Amino acid sequence: MMTKKDLWIHGTGMKEGALSKQLDIPVNENIPMSLLTRIKNAKIGQTVTNPTGTGRKYIKVTPLLKKRAVMAHTMKGFHSDDRLLTPTVIVTVCGALLLFYVSYKLVKSKKK
Repeated sequence: MMTKKDLWIHGTGMKEGALSKQLDIPVNENIPMSLLTRIKNAKIGQTVTNPTGTGRKYIKVTPLLKKRAVMAHTMKGFHSDDRLLTPTVIVTVCGALLLFYVSYKLVKSKKK
């Protein structure tokens, strides 16, 4: 049974297949990550060229399109496998956090 915590996506107000329809890509096909990245990095009002052969060639970035593309880009980063949590990644992230914490403490102690 799904809990309320599992259904957080329903609270975003996103409609299933709306981004695919907006890009003229069939709903059963994946939206290329390169296209999502271009839309995500573009400013609202700009026209983006589609680097892939699927969907529209030129796409005008609207606030709603950008919101949908950023959400899709973020969700494509979610993986069900454990490739993201390899020991190397965990050590690197922990090391970066430790380095940040130590430098923060040094800066804070110099201000006193």
